[in-house]
Amino acid sequence: AVHVINDGSLTQRDINLLKKHVHNLLIFHIKDIPSLVCPKGGCWERLLFVADHNPQAYVLVLDADILTQHAIEEVKDAIANNASFIMGDGSDQKIVPMPDILAVMRRRYSNVDMATQPFQSLYDTTLDKIPDYETRLYLRGTGGFNGFARGSISRQRVEEFSQEMARVFGDDWKRWGSEQIAVCYLIANTPQSRILPCPKYALYYADKNINYVNNNEIAFTNL
Repeated sequence: AVHVINDGSLTQRDINLLKKHVHNLLIFHIKDIPSLVCPKGGCWERLLFVADHNPQAYVLVLDADILTQHAIEEVKDAIANNASFIMGDGSDQKIVPMPDILAVMRRRYSNVDMATQPFQSLYDTTLDKIPDYETRLYLRGTGGFNGFARGSISRQRVEEFSQEMARVFGDDWKRWGSEQIAVCYLIANTPQSRILPCPKYALYYADKNINYVNNNEIAFTNL
């Protein structure tokens, strides 16, 4: 099944075009996805929608601005083996304890005014505010392309994590980026999860050519 979450920007022409190319497409309006305790907007409704369907099915999540150029065997293998996966934000990434991420991020932002940085960067440099952070796993990835193994998350688990982080970070937790943090945390703390290899799976940045490795070896990118 292919589901589209309409944030209100889709016109009837958009909907007709999507249905022409994707058979049996189901479109849900973002307002019809309840978010009672999590932040509203910022892709939170999408994550809750995933959580509602995940007990019964493997759920693959992708942004609208995805470009696939070659075979994506790593994704197919993860789905076949019911393993969660995520696209990272850099090379040589691993799922590691939170203190490891904290040390790296504090070095990276040691001379940066954090007030000018996105919330995820602020979060990653203050992980020691989280209770029992030494025992938790984490990764730096994107919410734009990931897969949730069947039965790996539930709405209750998502809401409990969001409420816990809201107690720690207050109103900052409502900022853009908190949903992506939740995705990274949930996948990192799911057994058998994988990070897709970079640069075969890459984020696009305006100052970086996505075909910068060995003559177009990048197979997939989130634009």
